[in-house]
Amino acid sequence: MTARRRARIAVIVGICLVIAAGWAVRASRAAEAKRKRRAIAVVRAATRAKKKAAVQSAGSPVPRRLPILSAEQARQARAAAIRAAMGSIRLECQAAAGGDWDRWIAQLEPLRAEMRAKIAAGKPFNPSAVGSFENRSPVLEGKDGFPLFEPTPDGYLRHAYDPALLDAFRRSRWVIEGDRWLRQKGIDVVFVAVPKMTEVYPDRFFDLCPPDRIIAPQVKRIFLELLEEDVEVVDFLGVLQQARDSEAEPLYLPADPHWAPRAQAIAARILADRLSRYDFVARARSGPSYCEWYQAPYLPANQGAAFLALNPDQQRRAIEVQPKTYLLPRNGTRSFEPNRMDPTWDDHSPVACIGDSYNVHFMEQLSHQLNLPIRNMSGGGQSTQAFKQFLRDPQALDGCKVVIWLVCYPNLQMQPMPQPILEAVHGKAVAKAWAPDAGRP
Repeated sequence: MTARRRARIAVIVGICLVIAAGWAVRASRAAEAKRKRRAIAVVRAATRAKKKAAVQSAGSPVPRRLPILSAEQARQARAAAIRAAMGSIRLECQAAAGGDWDRWIAQLEPLRAEMRAKIAAGKPFNPSAVGSFENRSPVLEGKDGFPLFEPTPDGYLRHAYDPALLDAFRRSRWVIEGDRWLRQKGIDVVFVAVPKMTEVYPDRFFDLCPPDRIIAPQVKRIFLELLEEDVEVVDFLGVLQQARDSEAEPLYLPADPHWAPRAQAIAARILADRLSRYDFVARARSGPSYCEWYQAPYLPANQGAAFLALNPDQQRRAIEVQPKTYLLPRNGTRSFEPNRMDPTWDDHSPVACIGDSYNVHFMEQLSHQLNLPIRNMSGGGQSTQAFKQFLRDPQALDGCKVVIWLVCYPNLQMQPMPQPILEAVHGKAVAKAWAPDAGRP
């Protein structure tokens, strides 16, 4: 073989080696890219799983099998709950005053005197503040740097320091008429009462707080009388007092008259467990979540209705304990056609909420626990107003099975029930004989 031929072969071999090397590099790069794509896919999958886990940890209900009760079993469960509530209240009165309601109320007069004196001593810090009237009112401050403040205590705590205030409510008993009118339509009622902050933390405000921490037994007596009339009452005073010190997070907002997400979550769990006696609730809670839930940032303390009523030091303390997050829904997936802006609201839900502004954000918590959207018929300061809506729009309650009638203690001072409701329950002759503030014949 000539030198020239050997040179040509060498060139060809070299070219082949270069091509082979290029292919090897490209193959190596392709394999590396494939490995990277797989790694990215794994990371993305892990991220999605982490986000999903975060949503679950934020409170998405975990499906569980619940027993499906018959209609008769549900009635029995309701009756048992009423008997248990009556027994509990009677035991409280027995322990405090030997079963004598008048004596129990009378023996707390020194506490009420302390309450009235502290409220009277309060002066508005910012009497010309803009916004809500709470901003221009004094606040009741606790002892030893307690970071929660009761705004407008002369109004919001009047039911506590003036027991006679609720006498008109006891005589009128509007809740009984509303309960009976709805039950005539096949709709059950759960009357839910939420105490004020000072009633859950009375020992943080008053030196003369009794050992049982019940400062308004007159409210307890009202609940007992409603229960004795077969109205299902759920009072969260005892539950919240038991839970208040188990965690550092307060149960009430520090610069606003409403309860905080932690208290709302406790109440929603208890109420949802009670409503699980209904077959539609049990089925809903046993199924997959109808929407996603996540922890959203809570409004800062300086947006509270009473923040401007606080002095700088009080504002600092309020900011420190303001809730950081609360539970919110998104991406409804069930067939209830929920409101696109809020999946927890639906005009066709079997569960309706009426009452005052303590329903705000509580309805989301209850919807989360029930795994059902809710029919929202509540409004700020409302008590019996929803019944006027029911009369104006007879179809407003179509398909409704349970009404949650939720108010805070101050709104036990209710507006009169509309006359057509009284006539439907008692007949026209009897209803006309009852003036709004008259006693029963």
